[in-house]
Amino acid sequence: MSRGFNFFNYMTYHMVRDYFKAKDQQKKAVAKFEEKNYKTASRAAEKWIKNVRKFAETSYGVHYSKELHYGATQALLAIAAEIRQSDQNWNDHRKILIDYIINSGTGGVTFADFAAASERGGNIREKIPLAWVEYSECGDFWTCLGRCLKKHKTPRSKFTDLMSPLQDFMAGFAFCGPLQSNVESIGTRFLNRATDGVNRGMEAAQTKQPQRTGTNVDVWADGTSAEHIQRMKIIWEHLLNSSDGGREIADPQLLLSMLVGKTITHIIMYGSIPAKDKLLEVEMVFAENRLELGTTAKEFVLDMADHGENWKLINKMMMPHDGQPPMFWQIAQIMSIKGNCKDEFDNLIQEFMSFAYCFVSEIMKKYPNGGYDREKLLPYLKTLMPAEAPKN
Repeated sequence: MSRGFNFFNYMTYHMVRDYFKAKDQQKKAVAKFEEKNYKTASRAAEKWIKNVRKFAETSYGVHYSKELHYGATQALLAIAAEIRQSDQNWNDHRKILIDYIINSGTGGVTFADFAAASERGGNIREKIPLAWVEYSECGDFWTCLGRCLKKHKTPRSKFTDLMSPLQDFMAGFAFCGPLQSNVESIGTRFLNRATDGVNRGMEAAQTKQPQRTGTNVDVWADGTSAEHIQRMKIIWEHLLNSSDGGREIADPQLLLSMLVGKTITHIIMYGSIPAKDKLLEVEMVFAENRLELGTTAKEFVLDMADHGENWKLINKMMMPHDGQPPMFWQIAQIMSIKGNCKDEFDNLIQEFMSFAYCFVSEIMKKYPNGGYDREKLLPYLKTLMPAEAPKN
């Protein structure tokens, strides 16, 4: 009896020991598996953000810099939120990844926003506004990406290259926590809806009817004048940095501000609204767009009227002379050639004309009886364009 009891104790001891040993080995194996996937997700997140933002800095993405820059991180948060909505699990690996993404710049999306979006039934569309995806709608990141890809010489292959790190992140994030049996369906659904959004952006870029300016440049007169001014600033900065124009030209930012300021002033002055309202409009528009003119809006307007120093510079740089296009555009094209970014020259022209068209539309809407007429203003706008651009 005693012997049987001792043998039973012996067997029990080894069974319990083997059980906990197996559990410990399993725990270590799971921890190792989660660590491996955490590293995969971390590398993929870094690569995805870097690649998308680099794409945003090219001539293809420069028009949607905000949407692509912040959309890169928000896309990671959106898919992470969908995964967590499904399993509601949290661990250090996932928290580190989300902290890294948010610290990379999200355009205002906080950890609290992510936490709220990733709750069961959370509103991802509201909390992660640029990169959410639904059945037939999506955030601006995906459609803007499609618009930019449309300009690429091989849009489909470029899209595949861009999306590869995002797919790696999905798998890594899902499996750096408890194993998820439905992660494949979550990832497939997200990718399909994101791809649909990109396709809608490409189709919109393809089918949108442009307006011809007479300079063989298509004008996409959508958005607002302020948005187009901001894009002009980004393109101009890119031209300066790519060509060393920032070192070769004295006060290069002043040139662009002069072009924009002259255009705004002349369009406003064209109307029949009271003089005080014209001046107020110029002051408000200059302030809203932070034009760097080295003087106040009022002084700028008076200088233009009196043919002062600013007027002389503008007349020299912004108006055609002896059959040659305005010197501003000659400088812009030379910089685009030196910087090996010739597409930026066309982009700058297109953004300028879009800004002008939008601004005319805005002022006409604000003052419907103010004497503003788009058709009558068009000949003036054409004088500011490089109708015969200098040859390469």
